[in-house]
Amino acid sequence: MNKMDNMNLRSFSFIAAIVFSGVSLLHLARILFGGNVIIENWEVPMSISIAGFIVAAYLAYKGFQLSGRKEK
Repeated sequence: MNKMDNMNLRSFSFIAAIVFSGVSLLHLARILFGGNVIIENWEVPMSISIAGFIVAAYLAYKGFQLSGRKEK
């Protein structure tokens, strides 16, 4: 049996929630401190970070919520 076979829904949801929490914190830091992100010659608008923060924070919340459920 492979170690990846042991990953259940609760542990996957918890790991995903940690990742999304980190992403949302990075977006929040950019919003609060006003950092510039430039990809090639394009400056990424702040609205992308606002939307990214909202989506990532929601996914982190749902991930933590799902990881706390009892499995059947």
